[in-house]
Amino acid sequence: MIEMIIKIPENYLIPSEWPVMVFVGIFGLVVFVAGYVMGLQRYALHRHGVTTQGHVVEMETRKHRSKDEEGRPTTTESYHPVIVFAAASGAKHRFTGDGGAGPLAHDIGSTVNVLYDPKDPSTARIEEIAKWKFWAEPLFIGLVGFLVVAGSIGTFFYNQHRLIGEHAEYAEIRRESENKTRLHWEEQITRLKARVQAGEILLYKGVVESVRKQQGGSGEEYVVVCWATLPDGTTQGRFEAEPISVHPGPEILGKSVEIYVDAADKTRYGVMLEPLLAELQSSKR
Repeated sequence: MIEMIIKIPENYLIPSEWPVMVFVGIFGLVVFVAGYVMGLQRYALHRHGVTTQGHVVEMETRKHRSKDEEGRPTTTESYHPVIVFAAASGAKHRFTGDGGAGPLAHDIGSTVNVLYDPKDPSTARIEEIAKWKFWAEPLFIGLVGFLVVAGSIGTFFYNQHRLIGEHAEYAEIRRESENKTRLHWEEQITRLKARVQAGEILLYKGVVESVRKQQGGSGEEYVVVCWATLPDGTTQGRFEAEPISVHPGPEILGKSVEIYVDAADKTRYGVMLEPLLAELQSSKR
């Protein structure tokens, strides 16, 4: 039972989800800000923009590499009209419009309506036939960013609630384990002391001298070595406790421990290590 107490760690979870949630949250925030900034630009263009005519002078082709459902590399193309227009000042400006998977309806030499801000002609874009499309892009981008941020925050609080619940559950398991262990060795000590009074067992007061590591059947194990003064008052005996699977720590050195020896066969003995280990575990919390 003392093994169970030792093996339940105090800080039992260092969740790997936190870096992922932070990264996703920051990504969502960047997307949200991008949508918000785009929305402000569209609003300024809507409020101060004027419409003029521009001409498609060329078609820009862009290649995009991706993979199909079977993982094979594929290449797709998008077509973007390059448009030249004259601002109110008479200066000519050039911009590349949004593209599509096909050559679009904008042939080279065709005329298109251009919406631009006279104070900043670089904001020019092809005037949307359907006005809702003008606002759909920033709204969609901002909404996606908002949902990603909200999802990250929701996941954070969900995991926090889960961790608190698990921590309480582990704490309850620890308390139950400690209580069962304490009752077990208290009953055992009571029986041993009754046998000491009957003269069947000798009680030695020992001191922990060292901890030895050895290879056991299930891996590394540790043996606590004690010294005790024998009943003659001058001779010291060396006693070893039953192996345990974890190192009890340097704090155990020099600690007092009780050793129960069979009065009829002094080669048979037991080191009562459990109370000491339980005490050391409680002092670490």
